[in-house]
Amino acid sequence: MTPFVLVLSTAMAFLQGTLSPGTATDLQRLDAIGSTRIDQLEKSAASGNIEAQLRLGLAYQNGYDSVSGEQVRRNPSTAVKWFRAAADQGNAVAQFKLGYALVNGEGVRRNYVEAALWFRKAADNKHIAAQAYLGSMYSRGEGVAEDFEAAELWFRKAAMQGSSDGQAGLAGLYYRGQGVPQDLKEAIGWYRKAAEKGHALSQFNYGMFYYKGEGVAQNRSEAAKWIRKASDQGMGIAQVMLAEMYASGQPFKQDFKEALKWFRKAADQDHPAAQYNIALMYSKGHGTSADPVQAHMWADLAIESSKAGQQTDAIKLRDSIEAGLSPAQLAESRRIGREWRSRAASKPMPAEYR
Repeated sequence: MTPFVLVLSTAMAFLQGTLSPGTATDLQRLDAIGSTRIDQLEKSAASGNIEAQLRLGLAYQNGYDSVSGEQVRRNPSTAVKWFRAAADQGNAVAQFKLGYALVNGEGVRRNYVEAALWFRKAADNKHIAAQAYLGSMYSRGEGVAEDFEAAELWFRKAAMQGSSDGQAGLAGLYYRGQGVPQDLKEAIGWYRKAAEKGHALSQFNYGMFYYKGEGVAQNRSEAAKWIRKASDQGMGIAQVMLAEMYASGQPFKQDFKEALKWFRKAADQDHPAAQYNIALMYSKGHGTSADPVQAHMWADLAIESSKAGQQTDAIKLRDSIEAGLSPAQLAESRRIGREWRSRAASKPMPAEYR
């Protein structure tokens, strides 16, 4: 059967949105004051104890104390209060956590400029995740003036210490020739390092080199291996690409049901290409029974999710389906669309879309 799915996912993806919030190393030395109760920690923190301040910040951020296991009500603004107290005393972990809260608007008004200042303090204090995040901010001109040379400096510092975010960021600079001479071999090498550590974006991009035969011999099976790894971690663009492979029959045996499954996973993250392809599948009865109501609903969602100027195909599809719907079917499509949007609104937005 001739594949019908449009090729929508052959672009590389680059670091954006939320990077790693830090690692277990952030908890080092937090047990120095023992399994102290929260009320006792409050007293110690109020008297200026840095470890107590940081531990309280983490407890109110996560809803429990990592050392004693005591449960507390999550309170992002209180977490920020204690992160700031420890950050003001020079604690690198607290400086990073404060910057992270400012970027994401968690317990404090979003402020990229202030976030960059705190990431810089933490980065100067050799906090690896802060170095990677600072590199990302310089590469995007977020909170600081765009400066690819500065981005390269901070990405490389983090990458050389094993940060997968740093390695992915450095790979992206080499791929695009920003702040460094364009070098496909270097880009592939750094993506491979990060991909082997489970970095989803790097797994996708490393797979795409094999998919396109860019810098390596084309190998769709090798591409599928790495793209599946990223898909299994919930990366929407990877899920769309994997679905496309099943729909086209390359390198897998053509399987529209499996394609629909992966498109649906990405569509549930509000990915417009996935929503558009699901609409096509329902309209043609590929991988499921033909259902014009579902097809219309998914085409409508794809229009809403798409950026301005990228809605033409979805609008044409939606309008062609709508022409054949009865008033009752059109009302049903809009009803289930509202239900879907209500459910989606209650879910956190994936990092790659922030």
